[in-house]
Amino acid sequence: TPRQPLPPMPRVMPPKTSIAATVESATTAAAIKPKKRGGVLITTGWIILGLLAVDQVLQYMDRAEAKKAVTELQQAEDEARREFFEQHKDKPAIHECIVKFEYKMSGTRGLKGVSLNDRLEVVEEGVGPNGTYATCRRRDAAGNIASIGWYPLSFMEKVHKPRQK
Repeated sequence: TPRQPLPPMPRVMPPKTSIAATVESATTAAAIKPKKRGGVLITTGWIILGLLAVDQVLQYMDRAEAKKAVTELQQAEDEARREFFEQHKDKPAIHECIVKFEYKMSGTRGLKGVSLNDRLEVVEEGVGPNGTYATCRRRDAAGNIASIGWYPLSFMEKVHKPRQK
């Protein structure tokens, strides 16, 4: 098989161009500044990232402040409940009542852990809003005071004088 002729060599320099003309055009090209299209976008991106970082820091500070406020309120409620307990734990009971309706009362004064047919010791009557509550003690199975708080008078039925200790 006969050999095929090689293709012509590519020209490095454009036809009819001298080396001096190429150097001139290179220096002229260096003097022309290209447009900076990416600079504005990059700057905008950094600004957005900075604003997001500031926003995250402010959100973290708000969460920390809210958590601190909740903790302070919880401590104040615990202290008020302790004081209420200390004031009423040694008072003599007026009479005993049986719970006829369950009433879940929240707050620092509400009697906690009350179930239907529980026996409560009434320490004080006519307390709370419009005098419709009684300060009661609830005892556990061992006879220890489980909780002290207000319970609605209309949700209890009077039984008899308190049992002797």
